[in-house]
This record gives sequence, structure tokens and C-alpha cells, in this order.
Amino acid sequence: KTKRHITALLFGLAACSAVAQTTGADSSQTQAAANPVVHELRALARTTSNSVTLRWAPDDYVAWKLTQPYGYSILRVSFDKREGATVDTLAECRPISLDEFKTRFPATDSLAAAAAQVVWGASDLTLDRTKSRPQNMGSVFEVADQQQNIYSYAMVVAEQRLDLAEAMGLAYTDRKVEPGRQYDYVIVPLVPDSIIHHRREAIHDVVVQAAPRPAFGAQLTDSILGPHDIMLVWPDLRWSFYDIEWRAADSQEWHKANQRPYMSMERGDEALPDTGSVYVHRGMQPGSYVYRVYGYDAFGERTLPSEEHSVTLPDLVPPEAAHLWQIEILREQKTNLPTQAVLRWKKETQEPDLAGFLPCYFNQELLGDQWRPLTDSLLSPRDSVATVDIQGLKTGLVTIACYDTNGNMNHSLPMQMIIADLVPPLPPTRLRSVIDVDGNMTMAWHPSRSIDADHYEIYMANDSTHEFALVNDRVGNDTIYTEQIQLDLAQRHRYYKIKTVDKEGNSSEFSEMHVRYLPNFIPPTACVLDTIWVEEPGRVHAAWLPSPQND
Repeated sequence: KTKRHITALLFGLAACSAVAQTTGADSSQTQAAANPVVHELRALARTTSNSVTLRWAPDDYVAWKLTQPYGYSILRVSFDKREGATVDTLAECRPISLDEFKTRFPATDSLAAAAAQVVWGASDLTLDRTKSRPQNMGSVFEVADQQQNIYSYAMVVAEQRLDLAEAMGLAYTDRKVEPGRQYDYVIVPLVPDSIIHHRREAIHDVVVQAAPRPAFGAQLTDSILGPHDIMLVWPDLRWSFYDIEWRAADSQEWHKANQRPYMSMERGDEALPDTGSVYVHRGMQPGSYVYRVYGYDAFGERTLPSEEHSVTLPDLVPPEAAHLWQIEILREQKTNLPTQAVLRWKKETQEPDLAGFLPCYFNQELLGDQWRPLTDSLLSPRDSVATVDIQGLKTGLVTIACYDTNGNMNHSLPMQMIIADLVPPLPPTRLRSVIDVDGNMTMAWHPSRSIDADHYEIYMANDSTHEFALVNDRVGNDTIYTEQIQLDLAQRHRYYKIKTVDKEGNSSEFSEMHVRYLPNFIPPTACVLDTIWVEEPGRVHAAWLPSPQND
């Protein structure tokens, strides 16, 4: 604890000295830095038997970009029982120039080109060149998002390769160390407080010794996404990048699934925790596999592999569909009713795991949204024709479903099976009617007992010997008919018959005839008194001509 206090005091003095040299210790700048926003610095150390490598990163784009021109001072403190604490200024680290990037790295090095771009490339997005109205809050957010993207790319490149981190001024290797000795290090941002207040970062108790290779430290889980896709998930997010390797369960030869170090884009939000890293291995065939994952730390060093994880990808690939090309309807000779259908189909490819065929029928009116099998079990894979029972069925769709031994199914394009119904329905019964003084007649009947009855046709004639004429449009399954009739006609009766029409357009026989008498509400013509005579006292006789009206 005492050594840490000494280190903090020495580093504080050293930092103040470094900043004062840069700023000239101007008091007005000190006043301008009152109540600043403090920017953090993250730092790590990695040791070997004869060196110490430091890596650091500012916490956002502003701290990173404003500190770049000034760089960082790397200080080291060592302790000796006789000499006490010794502070050494090891280096000042800042990005190399663009020309140095071109000299040090080949033009084919895409990561080096990305590093040079994020350090020295100029952004063309300014507050007056955004999609949002210039100078408003939307334009500020657009510029901030692009700046954060640039910062993220910079940190990704720096963590992937140590040499690029050093070229970007974000890493330093101290090779002037004694094996086994312990040191403290501090990284001091040299940017003046008048620009930003950037906190220094100390790393204590760094012992110069060969560090063990880090363990991956997480278990894999999996999900099957599709016939050829295996998704791997692991919860450990400490590593920057990953390598995913796989092998067949019956082989010892490992293969790399990713061409470049892989970084998962899966992250949580404020409402949900981090989901971990996710990798989808595509294009796999059914079988058993073993996976392992390596992580890369901030120094670009690969971890030990994860525990091996076994995955079985089941056969989820359905067989190739058949082609239904003919449906033939067979009828009973006496009744002409449809009884069977002969289905014929073709299948070009016969897969080794093909289990068989299942003819299926669909009619929404009869079955809702369900398909109904037309056979009790799968037909043989060698079959290409089947005779099925269709009694009670109507015109609908038929398909041939192909199944393999794992239960995967594919089906042919549906084909319409037209079942022509030639059987007429039964006529309605018990016709009856009422009529009022205004001539409003209402006629009702008992519906047909045929289940496929669709509507009724009403026929009328003024005489039972006349030809009956259709007097209504389709009225669905309604069993009531209304009509306005003139009551002052000479004809006092109307005659009605009804037919049932089914869904296939077949008409029934006529129902029994219904006679509707038209009541006469008009007073009759008076009779004519013809003769009056007396035959005996007290008895008078009269004779008259009757009214000419029939009623």
C-alpha cells in the first residue's frame, strides 16, 4: 500500500510536470479547465520472461481524437530497498505519420490501411452537410454517430494487431526490464487540461515473467436454425475476436469455420443483458460434429481452446416433390355416383431415405383448414398410381405428399379434383301460405333433406294446367318467400311449386302443388228483385236475379 501511495505521488508530480511543459503552466488555461468532464483511460499489461507490453484506450471519440496530436507519456517506477523508488520516462507514444504508415506496411495490408484511415482520414460529414437540417439537433446526432463509428473501427483494429496498436499510439513494449522484477506503470495523456481533462491510468505490481496462455473460460451451447445451419452461442464477452473450429465426430482433423477473426454483433440493450457471442455455421450436412472456439485478447494473442462441444445436425431436408399429373373419377354404374378416384404421379429423384407417398385432399367447406389423407398409411416409394375412396367428397384439391424416414415432407403442386354431382336433391315439403287484405302473401316450407341443398326455385301459374314460370331469384337456404298480389283480378287462385337446387346445380323434382286462394274484399254486385206475390194470407213470395259474381 505504501508503494502504491509513493507511485501515485510520483506519477502525479510527473504528470503535472509533463502537462506544464506542454501548456506553459498558463494560469488562464487552468481557470478555463474548471469543473471539466473527466475522460477515462483503460489500460492492460502483458508480460513475457523479458518484456512488458502495455495497451490502452481512451473511453470515447473525443478523448481519442483530441489526445492524438499530443500522445501519451509512458512512465515506469521501480523500487529498491536501498535506493528507494526510481521513476523512468520510457517514451512518448503518438500515431506515426501517414508516410510512415505507407513505408512500414504494404499496400495489400487492409487492416493497416484501415488504421491509417481512422487516424489520418478526414471526415466529410460536418454539421452543415448532414441529412438533417443543418445546425439542428438531428445534424449533431448524425455527426456524433459517425465519430463514434470511426472510434469503434479504430479500437477494433488496435485490438486485432499489436503492431497496428503501436503505430496508432495505443501500445508500447518495455524491453529494458529485469526478469522476475516488479514494476508499476502509468500512462499519462499529454493533452492539456484546457482542451480536455484526461485522467491518467496506473498499472501496479507488474512482474516480469512468462504469462500463461489465457483460458477461454466459457461453455458453448447450440441451436439448429435450419437444414444446414448450426448456431453456436457462448456467454463470455471478454475477448475481442474469436476463431471457430470444427471437425466431424468420427474424425480428428480440425477445420476453421471463419476465414478472419470473428467478432459477434450480438449485444444486449438497456432492457436486456448481453446475449453473448453468436456464430452461425452454414452449409453443413446432417451428421454429428464437434466445435471449439478460441478468443483473442486486447494484445491479439489467442487463448486456449474452449471445451469441445458436440452437435448433432438432424436430417431436416425434405425429399424432392412429386408431380401429380392425372386424376380419373370412377362412378357406380347404377346410380352414377362418384365412388373412387385414380391418382397418377411421377417423381424424378428417388432419395435413399424416401419412405413413401401419402395422397391428401382439401375442401375448406368440409374440412376447414385441414388436409385429409386419402389412404390409411404411406404408399410404397415404388408406387406411382393409387385408387382412393372419394364417397361423400366434393370437388377439392389433391396433393401427393412425399415423406422420408426422418419425417421430412414435401408435396406436389395441388391439383383440382372435380367430382361432378349428378344426383338431384330432394324437394322441399309442407308448403303453406298466408295473405292479408293488402295482397301481401308469405309462403313457407320445410327445407330439403339433402345436405348439399344450396337454394330454392319457386314456380307459379294461374291455372294448374298452365306452364309454371320461375318467379324468384336465388335466396340461399331461406325457406320463406313473399309476394305482392293484386286482389281485384278475376282469377281467384294461384298455383305454386318449388324445386331444390344443390351446390352442383342439380335440380330436384317439383314439390307438391300449393294452391293459394285469393280472398275478395270487394262487396258483390247487388241482385235484381224480379217478382213479389201473395199466395195466401200472411205468406209473401219473392223472386230475384242473382249477382253475376262467382263468389
